[in-house]
Amino acid sequence: MAGVVGPALGYGAAWIADRRRFRQEQRLKASDDLIARIDDVATALEELGASAARMRRVALVVGPEPNIVEPLVEEGEDAFQRARASVARLRMRPHAPEAILVVADESTKSMVEAITIVRSALVAMQVSRATHNRQDQTGSPRSPI
Repeated sequence: MAGVVGPALGYGAAWIADRRRFRQEQRLKASDDLIARIDDVATALEELGASAARMRRVALVVGPEPNIVEPLVEEGEDAFQRARASVARLRMRPHAPEAILVVADESTKSMVEAITIVRSALVAMQVSRATHNRQDQTGSPRSPI
């Protein structure tokens, strides 16, 4: 009996140790993945902030000049999409801190407001230019459509 129980206890102890080690490795990988996701969100938000600041600065200096400002607006919109995607990837992590998610969402929304304002100004300027061009061609304020 002792010849059977001894090896069985050894195999059982090895199996328990392997499970414990595997669980610890899973926790470490999960925390490393969570840290990587938080770093991705931080990088995306920094990129979005820099893009929004650059676009706003150029729009204030130059005005809503479509040839100059529109590429910056598109860059800002792309940065916004990347930030939103990185926040969504972080949100999928089971142990993602809710406070970080709330702050990331608020930051993304506040920075995209500047992009939206400049985009609206560009559209309004393009519409007004098209209206003025139409008036110049027809000679009347309202052209038949």
